[in-house]
Amino acid sequence: MDEPELRPLGPEEVGLLYRRELKGTFPPTELKPLHTIQRHMRAGRYPAWGLYQGEALAAYALLWQTWDGRAVLLDYLGVPRARRGQGWGSRMLAQLRRIYGERAAILAEVEAPEAADPEERVLQERRLTFYGRAGFRELGQDSLVFGVHYRLLAAGPGEGQELLQTYRALYQEHFPPVVYRKFLQIPWDPTK
Repeated sequence: MDEPELRPLGPEEVGLLYRRELKGTFPPTELKPLHTIQRHMRAGRYPAWGLYQGEALAAYALLWQTWDGRAVLLDYLGVPRARRGQGWGSRMLAQLRRIYGERAAILAEVEAPEAADPEERVLQERRLTFYGRAGFRELGQDSLVFGVHYRLLAAGPGEGQELLQTYRALYQEHFPPVVYRKFLQIPWDPTK
């Protein structure tokens, strides 16, 4: 059996991935337009990775990168249906931690379990456990992004408030102030 190989993906490869995997895996409300992803890739702000076993894609990760490269937000992490449940997602996270290591924090968002219906709650709790096993820690803050309540997680360098500010800055860099104020709350205070 071939040793898994991590490869960077270009905009055209991400286009194929988007049509073959992302569109069938992620809800339309969570899926950015392909042209936006490819524009950010061409600007050097959106690294994309594929984990391959031989020539077969085993896992993928698309990340949003800060201007200074000190943090990335895990935008999409996925495993093709035929390879799910075999540890490929964990292997991909381990590869990302190896690549970014001590130089960049890896940020992640997981829908908050208390915001989900009972059937979804189990899935959201499993996702939190999955990230915890992969070395991610909760920041102790949540966010509300376009109406979705997320728990904020991180791996790598940095601590709570610093990482929260990095997370906030990443969104502020990408959205006009009027959009940010209207649709994003980082951190989210549900009492307001």
